[in-house]
Amino acid sequence: MKTTFPQSPNARAFTKSGPQRAALALATVLAAATGAAAAQAEIVKIEPGTIESFDRVHLDVKLEGQNTAYHVTHRTRLYEHGQPATTLELKPGTELSGIAERQPDGEIDLTRVFLTLPKPQMTRIEEARIASFDRVHMEVKLAGRDKEYAVTHHTRFFENGEPVTTSALQPGATISGSLERLPDGQRELERVYLEPPHTPVVTQR
Repeated sequence: MKTTFPQSPNARAFTKSGPQRAALALATVLAAATGAAAAQAEIVKIEPGTIESFDRVHLDVKLEGQNTAYHVTHRTRLYEHGQPATTLELKPGTELSGIAERQPDGEIDLTRVFLTLPKPQMTRIEEARIASFDRVHMEVKLAGRDKEYAVTHHTRFFENGEPVTTSALQPGATISGSLERLPDGQRELERVYLEPPHTPVVTQR
């Protein structure tokens, strides 16, 4: 005959609560470590400055004649005019402000960045002749010199006052219009007007 001994209430309590106590202890250690790391990060306010360069990780900002390097991480959030923006907007010449965290190792991680894009410089294009066009870059001959302009999704084309597509941009066509000169030196076409071809005058004798 098998004899069964009653289990002590304390033993049952220890058996049932042991894993729970271990999990609680682990959670407490992790929370303490996370809290300690967060407490060591110093919140830094970024005064308005100008972007000098950006290589997808490091952002150099010029402020009062001095350059400061910031880190762009997966936690960085960018905003332009109150709307979410992407790192494509981190171009040289763009003004920014925001909030960052200074880590114990001295690195400064960006958390919130507010961008103020510079106003582009508008330039008028006098009559010029298209030399070539590959749907992105347009080479134009103007006053005997070749110039290259960028065609973007903002570019609008017109002929006889009506909108037209890029299929109308044939080599030899005469154009006028306006473009934006960006801080990095690139020239993006804004408005392009196709001029009617000049009909040669034939003198009858």
